[in-house]
Amino acid sequence: MNELNNFPKWCDEVSSLCNLWNLDNVAKKDNLTKEEEIILRKVIQRSLGNKLYSFGKAGSTASEVFSELEKATRKKYPRIVKDQMWKKNLG
Repeated sequence: MNELNNFPKWCDEVSSLCNLWNLDNVAKKDNLTKEEEIILRKVIQRSLGNKLYSFGKAGSTASEVFSELEKATRKKYPRIVKDQMWKKNLG
């Protein structure tokens, strides 16, 4: 993910990865095991482009990093814009 406006598509891809590898889903706020937190944190860090790289350092767990990305998206985009983003990226 290179831009926050790609967050909906990125969440869908993270969810697909979790399903593929039978991991609890960080994008759905599932309770992750310690091992899943470590694995998914590395996946999230590696999936972030240069502009968002600092978010990969935002927390010690995948859930914390995901939460920071989600908060930043909420701050940057009002509800109507987010609804359009979800529709465009997933529709």
